[in-house]
Amino acid sequence: MILPTYNRGKVLSKTIDSVINQSYEKFELLVIDDGSNDDTHNIVKKFNDKRIRYFKNTHSGLPAVPRNFGIKNSKFEWICFLDSDDLWYPKKLEIVKNSILSNENILLFCHNEILIKNNLKSLIKHSVDISSNFYRQLLVHGNKLSPSAVCLSKKYLIEKKILFNENVNLKIVEDYDFWLNFFQYHNDIMYINEVLSEYIVLPDSISNNTLLYLENLENLYINHVYNIQKFTKNKNQLMNKLKTNLLIIKAKFYLNNIDIYKFLKTIAILLFKYNRYFLCKLFFKVINVNKKI
Repeated sequence: MILPTYNRGKVLSKTIDSVINQSYEKFELLVIDDGSNDDTHNIVKKFNDKRIRYFKNTHSGLPAVPRNFGIKNSKFEWICFLDSDDLWYPKKLEIVKNSILSNENILLFCHNEILIKNNLKSLIKHSVDISSNFYRQLLVHGNKLSPSAVCLSKKYLIEKKILFNENVNLKIVEDYDFWLNFFQYHNDIMYINEVLSEYIVLPDSISNNTLLYLENLENLYINHVYNIQKFTKNKNQLMNKLKTNLLIIKAKFYLNNIDIYKFLKTIAILLFKYNRYFLCKLFFKVINVNKKI
């Protein structure tokens, strides 16, 4: 498993503990230190466990870089990812291993997580529908996978030359891009309907930077819509739908942060430039609410 970290000395011990306390004990843990200047190295060294391999690299500031380093240096056939502030439950590897043995044609497995943010807990169900093209489903409806909840085949990554994109313009969304690239060539995925980990968002987590996330998500959309996807020739229409989704998220962000001017400006763009897609989305949302009632 691959654990990238940067200046997470205060929480890293709990994360590593959650790995070495697994009921299934045959694993390697690659801790990829992205140039930390805290006590990360000493914390890892205290574990004195031969299954743990520690690497310290020059600081890149990009989660993709240590993850790719881990992929290239891992010795096991199956790869799991674990962010340095997340936790695995004790039977995570055992349950995933059994799923692998029972489903030899599946190349990626995912499970549910508990999201912990602002001291509040919520369930994340990574359930997926693979009845149709999963690449299309991911691109159109959004990311449905999480690094700490996934286990995948290294052989497949090497064969298809799939790595995390290290372009700074995809920072925060590099995992979403990675899943999309994975499912360009493969449509099978095994969903394990159990909660096996905790996804913890700390106040200084990069994932809290909503505006950077939205900016780079648009970069991802542009690349996949115009350069990669092949399920529709009407690329502008697809991009407009995705752009509408981005603007709705941005409007909610401005409203929650009481930035009324930017909120109204974003709503105006939706109404005047993307009104067809925006009103259509509102219509279907109302229909779905009525169905629930």
